[in-house]
Amino acid sequence: MAVELLRQQFGNLGKTEIFLITFERMRRYEGNWHCREEILFQGCVFVEEASPGRLEKAAQKAMVFRSFRNGRYSLCLKEAEKEFLEDMSGEAHRIPMSKGFIRNGITFVTEGPLCGKEYRIRKIDRHKRMARIASPMACCLAKEFWTGLEITAKS
Repeated sequence: MAVELLRQQFGNLGKTEIFLITFERMRRYEGNWHCREEILFQGCVFVEEASPGRLEKAAQKAMVFRSFRNGRYSLCLKEAEKEFLEDMSGEAHRIPMSKGFIRNGITFVTEGPLCGKEYRIRKIDRHKRMARIASPMACCLAKEFWTGLEITAKS
């Protein structure tokens, strides 16, 4: 896995944390619903480093990084983007399933990271138990992404 390879290459950078952000979703197979964990941003590995300059120098020596359009090897998130991801995924870097209901066409989320963020929901797929969420992410990451949302009642 890419994360393990990066941990081996950048293990000498000190307090560097390398991780993927995952989300829980429900999948139906073998006649039952099962909770599965999937990667939120395919092909995107997050590195938390106090000194971005050291990471940039190490990335230039590494062969596993793909260069972005401007020639940089890493992308620094803005503070609002970082706070959004931390708020959604927590310290475990995993977005758990949210639960809620719809009343008179208005969505109310009662459990999970989407609680209080109903304004970010752009579309709900009740059959797949998923919601498309608007995010404040930079142009190289998704401006919208899917995450787990189970609607238990609709009136």
